[in-house]
Amino acid sequence: MGDKRAWLPGRESDARPVAWPEGIGTTLSFPVGSEGRALRVGSLFVKGIAAGQRLSLFLDEQPLGTVDVPMLGRTMTFSLPPNGLEPGEHRLRLWFRFTRFVGKLRTPGAVGTLAFGPTAAETGPVAFREHSVTAGTKPDDRAPLALGPPAAWSHFVWLPPSAHLSARVQVKPQSPPVDVRVVLEVDGDQGRPVEHLIHKVRIAPATTASIEADLSAFGRRAARLSIISDVTVGAGGPIASADAAQIIEATLHIPGVEATPFSPVRNVIVWTIDGLRSDRTGLGRVGERASTPNLDLLMREGAAASDVWSGGTSARDGHLALLAPMPGAPTLPAALVAAGRFVGFFGSTSATEDEVVRTVVKDFSTATDLHRNIEQSETRSLLRELDDWLDVRKKRPFVAYVATSDPLEDLPPPAGLFRIYVQRAAPISAPTEAVESRLQAQRDVLAAYDAQVSAADYWVGQLVATLARHHLDRDTAIIVVGTVGKPLHDYEAAGEGRTLSGGILCVPLVLWHPSAIGLRPRPLQFGGSTHDVAQSIMSLAGVPAPSAWRGRDLVSNLLDGVVGTSRPDFAQSGGFAAARRGDYWLRGSPRGVRLWNVEDDPEGRVDLSGRMPIALRVVRDGMMDAPQSPTQALPVRSPPNP
Repeated sequence: MGDKRAWLPGRESDARPVAWPEGIGTTLSFPVGSEGRALRVGSLFVKGIAAGQRLSLFLDEQPLGTVDVPMLGRTMTFSLPPNGLEPGEHRLRLWFRFTRFVGKLRTPGAVGTLAFGPTAAETGPVAFREHSVTAGTKPDDRAPLALGPPAAWSHFVWLPPSAHLSARVQVKPQSPPVDVRVVLEVDGDQGRPVEHLIHKVRIAPATTASIEADLSAFGRRAARLSIISDVTVGAGGPIASADAAQIIEATLHIPGVEATPFSPVRNVIVWTIDGLRSDRTGLGRVGERASTPNLDLLMREGAAASDVWSGGTSARDGHLALLAPMPGAPTLPAALVAAGRFVGFFGSTSATEDEVVRTVVKDFSTATDLHRNIEQSETRSLLRELDDWLDVRKKRPFVAYVATSDPLEDLPPPAGLFRIYVQRAAPISAPTEAVESRLQAQRDVLAAYDAQVSAADYWVGQLVATLARHHLDRDTAIIVVGTVGKPLHDYEAAGEGRTLSGGILCVPLVLWHPSAIGLRPRPLQFGGSTHDVAQSIMSLAGVPAPSAWRGRDLVSNLLDGVVGTSRPDFAQSGGFAAARRGDYWLRGSPRGVRLWNVEDDPEGRVDLSGRMPIALRVVRDGMMDAPQSPTQALPVRSPPNP
């Protein structure tokens, strides 16, 4: 909790400990007790990395002033409110910026010791160091957080299903008994947060208490989670100091679920589909969607997830997320080749024409790109090439990556079986009203797209038949995943960031494992990212993934039917940005921010940004944690030299 990973590694500068925020600034949260009313002045050491830097400070979102930041460093002082600080939690926000153009330099500068005192001249101010609950390599190394009564530590979190809070709070011997409460605030109607008292305990002096709080009743909710301390003091009784109580450890987690062992398989085939939207693919769901019997069968015998985050607005971005999960780290084919696997690439999509994608394709053992060879770029021809390749390579363990362009390129269905398999809706003959005409036109667009999805599903069935013909169906795992969705509505058209919609950024994923046949049915899951697919491929192949890769292995998570933790997702297009956390979506533009719940409002017609402040804060905070697409990701950097 609280570890936003928004800091570069710390370092000493002129024998002074300093650290660099990652980005344009940071916010330091700190609690104070009754001594806060006597505090009048604060001081902070700052050190610049280039000329022309300035720093603005805000205390509880009220401006304190702006100062120049010299490269040699200085200790700046600032005045606190005339009446000091009220007991409780406060926030100091630092905002760095340049007064001149410095290229792409983003690291704002170094910050050192933050201190508060009664007066500027008085020596020995009360020192405060920002700690993270998750700091250290093991629990015993974690620095405690001061919880001196009355004070609170709060975190804006997305609560996963079956969430559970575990914490340990220690009270020092000289302190009176301390009351500790766990309070949860969730968004209510019209932006009025509803407060719930989850846990309350009185801790005696010189003792440590464990706090266990079940939060499962609030799963899939955005919440402000607070650990609050207080002390009841009689007349003339002792006054608790700021460090009377300490949070030694606090963890928000999902109770462990026994995982079913799924052994690695001999072969893996990754079948990618450009333009495959999550909301129009069947996968056993009711409603008006495309007919996908082959994907539905693979899901029944394996597992599937909807709304997997593609992270980009083009098929090129999707392929890079799948093949190169982390810039500067080994690519997926390079990691597999280094582990002794034979990997083949088969492409019939214009997305592979991108120079960066072609560089990654060179890491495959063999590569067949029909689009680049100016051959018939149809999935039929691509499957024929894969059939020949399997006939030669099937005696050796392999991983094959197949890139198809259905339904993104909207190719007309060929004659024969396709005309029976693919059904297109007949347009109305003579619309009588403009509204009905527009609605019918939209229905025609959806019907035509659903036909292309069914065509793509047909080729997935042919892939399964091809594996069976080569007697590979019992030792080969199959992953079918979209790379990017296809615009179908006017609000998903190009320009003004409209491509940052759920139909574009969300794709489905289907995983079929030979050992999963006959096991209990697994429900359709929600979430995940294309960055996770590379980790999953390595897991299926029984090969360790490079440590620098982002993402996680979804194999056990999907095949066990266990809903995983919802992580923040982020995408960017020009000056527009989109983020997702659980069911909430955020879209930022130069004109403002818009928030909506995709479960209740898939098209984002109702803006909740003014009514759901906690959800807005959770999603915005998550944007700092979310991985960006490979084209937007920053290279791994070290702090600048002092």
